[in-house]
Amino acid sequence: MKKVNLTQIKEEPWQSPGGKYAISFKGISEALGREPASLDLSKRHPFDLEWNRVPAGKCNFPYHAHSAQWELYLVISGKATVRHKDGRIEVVAGDALIFGPDEPHQVINSGEEDLTYYVIADNPVGESAYYPDSGKWKVNKSSAADRVSELMSTKTPVEEFPYKTYLNILHGPLELIDVQKLADACTDKWYNQTLCKVNDSVVRMAVVQGEYHWHEHKDIDEFFFVLDGRFLIDLEDRVVDLAPRQGFVVPKGVRHRTRAPERTVILMIERADIVPTGD
Repeated sequence: MKKVNLTQIKEEPWQSPGGKYAISFKGISEALGREPASLDLSKRHPFDLEWNRVPAGKCNFPYHAHSAQWELYLVISGKATVRHKDGRIEVVAGDALIFGPDEPHQVINSGEEDLTYYVIADNPVGESAYYPDSGKWKVNKSSAADRVSELMSTKTPVEEFPYKTYLNILHGPLELIDVQKLADACTDKWYNQTLCKVNDSVVRMAVVQGEYHWHEHKDIDEFFFVLDGRFLIDLEDRVVDLAPRQGFVVPKGVRHRTRAPERTVILMIERADIVPTGD
């Protein structure tokens, strides 16, 4: 058993460059020993508890939705306007609300004092966020501090990765996976969906047309297998041209770029904690 008092946890303030978004964090679960980067559930913990404070007149984050994460909010003090897919609602101390995957939301401090609340999230591996106002995606990392710096850093803007990447695990064990049905239903030019998890790895399906950006994965290999179409992997010294029923492994640390001159369907196998956009 572990115990910590909120007063013992350092408050980590953050503000966007323009000052529109501002929030402070206290990572309660991490203070209790949670290891966000671990794939061992006993170390990662099945949920994460944070204390948040939003100054008067500020928003916590841009309007966003999570690809796989659930979030439960409990307001401690102050009042806020919560923007959601059906409009806006007012919340006060004692109110609780929950958002599931693909449910966009934003918290705006509409009062004259600090807004404080708790957030409980399940923080699934490989979580990403979608921003309906801009139509952009952002792949998150592990802790709350990492998520904020990745989300708002002037060095890594949200607009950098406009690909449709769904990192939620679509199927569990003993479930039928119909890749053809998923591919036929896809209308995006660059679509990536995690199908299932196998031990510490995941199997992903992608429907792609166009090109990805140059990137590398420092500690993780990637396997690509073409089901339909034509798939090119640019390496620094050559181009690998894959046809249907051909595959290729890009080793860890190798800089590469993937391209598809026509609509192409591929499968990928990689470790579950990979950041698809590169390290």
